[in-house]
Amino acid sequence: MALGRNRATQLLRTFDFRSLFVQELGWDKYSATFPVAISGETLTLRGFAEKRGVVAFVADGILDYATRLKIEKQVAKSHFEHIIVFADNERGRQVWQWVRREPGRPLRAREHKYDT
Repeated sequence: MALGRNRATQLLRTFDFRSLFVQELGWDKYSATFPVAISGETLTLRGFAEKRGVVAFVADGILDYATRLKIEKQVAKSHFEHIIVFADNERGRQVWQWVRREPGRPLRAREHKYDT
């Protein structure tokens, strides 16, 4: 399936992650939530897509880097392979986070920032 660049860009700009992953990339729908306790508060991640055990979540708001890593570690306990999109709808910013896992090497958190 060829990815429509213009359509993908439009879906990114409108924060329509489910359509991007399911319609454009061919992932399966996923709708579970995952509560994460951070600093005495609970942040709820919303799942929006899944493909062969890799789950994609979205979190409302962009937290600092250290907090994002803590969230990633909690999610990894239940969903070994995953992507988390931290989205700030009001300012039009997104931080996409995933962890590269290589045998015999330390985990490396990767992030990509996107501004609409």
